[in-house]
Parts: sequence; structure tokens; C-alpha cells
Amino acid sequence: MNIPVGIIQQANNGGGGITLVGSIQTRSSTSVSLSSLSLEENDIVFVASTSDYKDTDLSLSGYTFVYEIINHEGLLNMVSATLQYKVMGSVPDTQITDLNSDSKCCHIVFAIRDADPVTYDATYAYNYSDRHLPDPPDVTTEYDKSWVFAGGHLDDDRISMTAPSGFTLVDAYYSVSAGAAVAVAYQLKSVAGEVSIGSFGGSGSDANIGASFAIRPKL
Repeated sequence: MNIPVGIIQQANNGGGGITLVGSIQTRSSTSVSLSSLSLEENDIVFVASTSDYKDTDLSLSGYTFVYEIINHEGLLNMVSATLQYKVMGSVPDTQITDLNSDSKCCHIVFAIRDADPVTYDATYAYNYSDRHLPDPPDVTTEYDKSWVFAGGHLDDDRISMTAPSGFTLVDAYYSVSAGAAVAVAYQLKSVAGEVSIGSFGGSGSDANIGASFAIRPKL
């Protein structure tokens, strides 16, 4: 089967639904506790990161990239964006210990439940622009009850971005110095089809990356 750009394939939906477990904002530290999420086996933990720098190592041990867009330089400035995930085992992780702690990096950690990790196959699409807010590409889902995710990564603005119209914000954060901002939002697509995604909101305007993907409930 050809997987459309922007889709994360999951086992066929058996009528259940994905739930958001929670989220954590973090910056200026290499470690973050996951205890507030009360993780369970097969929960999927995501880490969305933005960096102001080129050639920034944002990789996390044991995590897999959904997307890694590094050193994407525009007319104004450069911005790097990543989203990584890890499926929790029978003894879920209690912390992440290798985050990039630079003052111009920021991260959002969030977890979802009841998404089948066995057939997890991550694909994505993204837009890049020089002087706007992040505007993720539209997504076409193939399965009912999918969650469509939008990721926003912004250079040089310390703002908490708001969700695109019709989306629910997972979280938004920004770096200590005026280097980077990150946001993630989602929308439940009850019946399979195209989802139009608008821009994130806020007062910023600089080099940015808007990414999108979707995930189905487990069987």
C-alpha cells in the first residue's frame, strides 16, 4: 500500500479512540521527569524540539524521528525542527536525560494512548517560509477516527503560539533567549478525508517550519 505523505499508518480502527495523556514543557536542562504523565505500556511519547542553530544535535537515545529538519536556512535566519517518538515498554521510562539544553532550544514532551505501536510507520510533510508563522501542509487521512497533528517551529521569537483554527493545542513553549519557539496541536478526524490546516497564531514572524502527520487508533 502506498502511504500518502503526512500519514502515520496504524492497525485498522476497531472503534477505540486515541487519548492525550499529557504534556511537559522543558528548556535549559538535559533531563526532564516523565512522572507527571503516569505512563503505561504502549503509550507513545513524543518530543517536539526547535533550535535557532544550524547543525544542532537534537537526537534522543532510544527515540525515532518522525521528522528531522536541520539547518534549514532561509533569507532571514535558520531554524531546525525535530519530532521524535518512543513506544513505552512494560516498565515505562521515568525520565529523558539527553535533551539539548542550549539557551536557544526548547522542547515539548507529550504522550498519547491507544494508538497501535506495532505497525507504527511515521511519515510527514512540511512547509518552510521566511517571514510568517508556521503553516503546516494539509493532510488526507485514510481511516476514520485519525488524529491529525500539526507541528509549529519558529525562529527568533519568544512566543507561545496558538493552535491553527479547528485544532486543539497540545502545548506551546519558547527558549530562554530569543531563539526559538515550538508548538503542537491536533484535530480528531472522525471520518477519513482531507483536513485543511491553517497557520499557527501569535505575534511572531520569522523563519519557520510547519509540519503535519496523522495517526490511527489501535485495533
